[in-house]
Amino acid sequence: MKLGIDLGTCFSFTAGVIGTGGLIFLVSHSQSNYKDIYDENNQGIPTVLYNDSENKKVKGMKALKLMSKNPENGVQYIKKDLLEFSKGIKSNQKSISDFETSEISLGGTKFTIKEIICEFIKFLIENSKAELKNSVYRNENSEIENIVIAVPAAANDFFRNYIIECTAEASGLAEDKIKCIDEPIAAALSYFDKEKHIINTKNRILICDLGGGTFDAAIVEHDPNRTESYKIVKCQGGLEKGGNNWDEALEYYILGNQSIEQYISSNDFFIHATDEVINTFKFKFRREIIKTKMDLSNKDNMDDKKIVFYYCQFFHNNVGEEKEIEVKKSITRIEFENIQKVKDLCEEITRNIEKLINTYQSECPDSKISNVILAGGGSNMPMIEKSIKENIINKYYETENIPIAYLPDPDKAIALGAAIYAGNQNEFIGVAPYSCDLLIVEDKKIEFFGLIGNNAPMEKHDDGIYIEEPRTYIFDTDTTNNLTYILYNRLQENDYFMDEKKNFISDKYYRIKRTITSEETGMGKHEINFELKLIQGRPLNDENFKVSRRRKTK
Repeated sequence: MKLGIDLGTCFSFTAGVIGTGGLIFLVSHSQSNYKDIYDENNQGIPTVLYNDSENKKVKGMKALKLMSKNPENGVQYIKKDLLEFSKGIKSNQKSISDFETSEISLGGTKFTIKEIICEFIKFLIENSKAELKNSVYRNENSEIENIVIAVPAAANDFFRNYIIECTAEASGLAEDKIKCIDEPIAAALSYFDKEKHIINTKNRILICDLGGGTFDAAIVEHDPNRTESYKIVKCQGGLEKGGNNWDEALEYYILGNQSIEQYISSNDFFIHATDEVINTFKFKFRREIIKTKMDLSNKDNMDDKKIVFYYCQFFHNNVGEEKEIEVKKSITRIEFENIQKVKDLCEEITRNIEKLINTYQSECPDSKISNVILAGGGSNMPMIEKSIKENIINKYYETENIPIAYLPDPDKAIALGAAIYAGNQNEFIGVAPYSCDLLIVEDKKIEFFGLIGNNAPMEKHDDGIYIEEPRTYIFDTDTTNNLTYILYNRLQENDYFMDEKKNFISDKYYRIKRTITSEETGMGKHEINFELKLIQGRPLNDENFKVSRRRKTK
């Protein structure tokens, strides 16, 4: 089986390609203990790990339930933690060694972030194999041949490297059997796979992917007359907003413009409540918040239909008091959409898309978009479609009547697209997820070479899909003793490698840094040849950046 993994902020999904015909097997993760939370139709696995009193590691829904009483024994949103840490490394606020040595204490046992991610990915793999064996496809080979794991479009090189390392360790596969795919691109592959029977012409679509914790947008081209029929034209990521931010906004509204922490601190009963009571209250209250959001997002309900949020439960505190905690409030979809925090979130989404559209139109003024596709669980909220239609389509494509379409299973689209790519990795040409730049320093002399720009299109070669960039530099040891070359990545144009006085910020910022001395080369002029190879789906490493030198003759 060739496996696609969507390691989500809140929920994770997997899908596999089985048999020689490329049949897609969507893993349902439909174990009985997943059925009674949030929504019985949500078949994803909560991205949660819990370490119980017997030092047994529990994953998924069971872990989430256990966390409701003892949250200090579990960890949630680990993907978001990794994204935050990788950004800290990128901006020089944290070092790689800080990350590798940092530990999280769960149930009295310390774990590194890598151990937690490996445990969870291993769980997803084992569960996928078990589901295949228990399905009608039980006779198919369940052994994993290769894995494609989806990552946010704005994930930097450290994040991608780390996810590949964790997936290789969890699966037992070599790292060259693991690849990354940007989440909006996985959604595009899922869409084209569903619609390929009717799409027979060249199309460019706008993908808007709102997950549990991140939002990405991309423009993807489909050309049925080309062997590599899918190609990323432009991608815009980096917005760390998702469905859980809408949950927080709704919670704030229901509690009378205060957070749940503020509500607890203002309620005298909770002063004497145990941590277990407080944590149980938070967990069950937030479960009702998510159910209410789902009801408000149900397209069968009218905009002005009142949805009643109701929470009621008896609790005992540690001084023998018993109290009924009751919260009741009605809300319509219109009221939900007019909450200021919700309006602000929608504006952030549309600004992110506008940035993509403006760049795209300036670079491709004659190219049109034929469809807008919504993916990710957050796109189920009608306000997302409404906001994109009013602020994007009506503004940029008013006369073109561009349709907005939902994927049949927006929650599962990323896993499906990752599986499609795992099954046929030659059908898709992507772009560079970051820039690769070369800096050469000789004493006070600094030269900058832009090798590969952010969003630069990948190229098809006989031996794979990659971008290859050579550079040559003359090092004259008669005039200087040392030459330092630095390869670094940038996700955005304003990622700086020096301060205003042209002092280097820190060695930790760079991807690769080496120094060549005159003692190594001998005196005279030397030709230094740099060869960079950025392979699609693979993070940059030392093997893909080769440096050679030869003495120049007069």
